[in-house]
Amino acid sequence: YGLGELGIAEGLVFNNFEQQTFDKKRFARYFYGIDWGFSDDPFAFVECAVENNILYICNEVYKKGLLNRQAVELVAPICGNSFVNCDSAEPKSVAEFQSYGINAHSAKKGKGSIESGIKQIQSFDKVIIHSDCVNAYDEFCNYQWKTDKNGDREPEPIDAFNHLIDALRYSLEPLLQYNATKVIGLRPF
Repeated sequence: YGLGELGIAEGLVFNNFEQQTFDKKRFARYFYGIDWGFSDDPFAFVECAVENNILYICNEVYKKGLLNRQAVELVAPICGNSFVNCDSAEPKSVAEFQSYGINAHSAKKGKGSIESGIKQIQSFDKVIIHSDCVNAYDEFCNYQWKTDKNGDREPEPIDAFNHLIDALRYSLEPLLQYNATKVIGLRPF
């Protein structure tokens, strides 16, 4: 890094990603997610799609200091009336988004949800991040596993560089639930 050369951080959570330009409007189905933030953490919204076991990150909104009404104005043109899965830590924000006409719902977070969401993203053959999504790419380049005092990797990521990644996990929750119903033979939603 110091010599102006590219480097790759050790211990990255994801290694199956790249940045490129592609036609964002070509997909049959899109998934949307929100991770709430305001002052310390940014509001993070992501639009993604899946095609041939490749996850495409198409659009992002990533900004500190947004009031919910301001965030809705940025999100609505992208998601329209599609289902948007949101961080359940702020039910008041989910309800406010609904009052503004966004089809917002709380993600089903719980024990192990971070790990299962990471595994889901890792299970794709590749994650392609549109070149417009600079913050998503930055997060993928910097999201790392925790290490113990000996430098050995722990099974938990550092809670940094994860706002759009968290929104991505929430967005993919319906897909994860659908795949689980296929595996155990239940009727999908």
